[in-house]
Amino acid sequence: MAETLSMISLISFLAAGVFAILAVILWFVFRIPTVAGELSGRIAKKSIERMRKTIVDAATTAWGPVAVGWD
Repeated sequence: MAETLSMISLISFLAAGVFAILAVILWFVFRIPTVAGELSGRIAKKSIERMRKTIVDAATTAWGPVAVGWD
């Protein structure tokens, strides 16, 4: 009986290790950080800031400083 439980325990630990490795692989395959950023709005916020900076930089280089009114 103890040998059977020991074998079941060993198989369970090996399965847990395999599933842990699979979870890490799927984390990168499915790009989970990007999905989390999309759901939280962090990526959109960074994109908006990047667009605003591009607009301000373009206006500054063409005609000098320009007041943009986003503050």
